[in-house]
Amino acid sequence: MKVNLLERFKVIGLTLLLIVGTLSTTLQPFSVSAQSLEPDNLEGLNMELQKEYTNSKGEKVSDYDINPDSDSPLDVEIVDKGDTVEVTTFLEGKETSKTIKNKETGELVTIENGEVRKSNVSDYVTITKTNPQNELSVENKSELIVEPEYYVPYPGGSGGMDYLTSDYNAGVGEYGYLYGKITSTSYGNTYNIEFGVGETVSVILGVLTGLVSSSFGLGLIVTALGSAIVGDAITEAIDGSAYARFREYDLEGYSQGELGLVTQQTDVDARVTNYKGESVSTKWVELRKEGDTRSWADMCAAAAYNVYIDNL
Repeated sequence: MKVNLLERFKVIGLTLLLIVGTLSTTLQPFSVSAQSLEPDNLEGLNMELQKEYTNSKGEKVSDYDINPDSDSPLDVEIVDKGDTVEVTTFLEGKETSKTIKNKETGELVTIENGEVRKSNVSDYVTITKTNPQNELSVENKSELIVEPEYYVPYPGGSGGMDYLTSDYNAGVGEYGYLYGKITSTSYGNTYNIEFGVGETVSVILGVLTGLVSSSFGLGLIVTALGSAIVGDAITEAIDGSAYARFREYDLEGYSQGELGLVTQQTDVDARVTNYKGESVSTKWVELRKEGDTRSWADMCAAAAYNVYIDNL
């Protein structure tokens, strides 16, 4: 991969599964490779969600800081305008670039330094079918185990459920115990992503917004890609892949030996692979909960409360 320092580097041939407005049950593995310009003021790429709100026009707005602990964090504003998404970056209060994405066509219009540039999501992303067996290395075969490693079993639970956790409900003075089993595991498509050295953050986020419906998850995935920036442009080429995993749980909560809760939950996370030179790193990024979104600790507390109330 050659880097031209005089022209914006664009990588062709990546397919990114883009499902407008939803995390799309298809997030697929990312791999990231980097070639660095190594400037003196090189910063990592750590993106954190600061706040979300609805503006006076009824549009959802998400504000992020990139490298919030640095002397000059890059501020990002993402506005969902319905048919389009508008991503604007600010450095020390001054707008540096803006990218507008058409959700239906994937067309990107970027305005920077008074110049207009057009591109498309398909210039940066390609989509392939996920094969978890192929994505896992020999030393990581344990990741293929769908059933989690639970704690020491506790009497209770039905239908082959395993003990998950317990928590104390101080309000009723009783413990709740949670049991569960994974009833199904599925995977989204794999998104292969590449951005060249010098690409602006507004373009990168314009491409990725819509792939991930969770604003929190978007920041985690961008951070996991592991590039670096100067100003509002990356100094390391991104070459990555990612896919989503959906694990459906049947859950039961007990207290005092009695059933106090029956519910279902889907855990959604993403496997992000980052290639840097000769090294490869992979991490699972938690995205969201679907169905019953309560934490397991809250479910234990609810089970203890329900049994307590039933026995009054």
